[in-house]
Amino acid sequence: MPPDPAHDLRLGGSWTRWQRRKNDVIFAVATGALRAAGALPPSWLRGACALLGLTAWVLLGNLRRRTDRNLQRAMGNNRPSSGDIFLALAGSLADTLLLLRGEEARSRLEVPAGALEVFEEGLAGGKGVILATAHLGPWERLGVALVEAGLPLTTVARGSYDPRFDALYRRLREERGLRVLYRGAPGFGAGLVRALKGNRVVGMPADLGGRGVRTQGVPFLGGRLPLAVGPAELAHRTGAALVVATPGPGERGLRVHAERLELGGDAVQTTLRLGAMLEARIRALPGPWPWMHLDLGEQALPVAPLKRRPLG
Repeated sequence: MPPDPAHDLRLGGSWTRWQRRKNDVIFAVATGALRAAGALPPSWLRGACALLGLTAWVLLGNLRRRTDRNLQRAMGNNRPSSGDIFLALAGSLADTLLLLRGEEARSRLEVPAGALEVFEEGLAGGKGVILATAHLGPWERLGVALVEAGLPLTTVARGSYDPRFDALYRRLREERGLRVLYRGAPGFGAGLVRALKGNRVVGMPADLGGRGVRTQGVPFLGGRLPLAVGPAELAHRTGAALVVATPGPGERGLRVHAERLELGGDAVQTTLRLGAMLEARIRALPGPWPWMHLDLGEQALPVAPLKRRPLG
């Protein structure tokens, strides 16, 4: 159940006394864990994250069972186990922690020349590029790796529920050259317009819609997923190129896979095609995707109407 807007700081609310105490404990534990992780050699850090993933798999029975249901529905008997998923996500956590240490993003995520060409061809149109992606693999590395490769990238993100974590996100993103637009922040729509008029790449995760994100239900992994309509709608309204890019398997580990999605029909039809492309990416790399986020077989969510809204 999503938090009550009256108690969500991002929406102008305030915490209850119980929330403040709980969040103080979470912040203290997270700060201590990050400090301890920073002192570990990389191999030990990965081992510690793997242990955390296994512990979560054992203790979080509801999420473990939901993961198993989704995997069975999507892939049948030829599927990874829920334990594999928890371990793979723990590996993505380790990748993010190493990125926080200043590790070069491309050291573990290759950006091949073919992927850069897809973006450069889109930017040649002069109206910017919308990068639609998913929370697949080391997604925090994706944006930084593209910046390291020379692309002018702005990403859309949701602010932390606890503003004390903002400094952490700045280290992870802005201090690595990645510009960020926070949904719901003043001037968000105008910032999108400026980024596209400046012929930048605008990254928009589409697979895990949060509060305030309008979605379109799409067939997905044997069930149904509420996919964000923002990338498709923005591309149709502005004429920006729409590129789907995610980490994926490569010859020497992970590499960026980028493909232009040609616009056709309306934003709903484009969103359906986007869903099919993201599903194929997840099937090719099923481990590091949060299969426990939703029960795909129970998604019968109403589709948000596509109303034209001013961007500025």
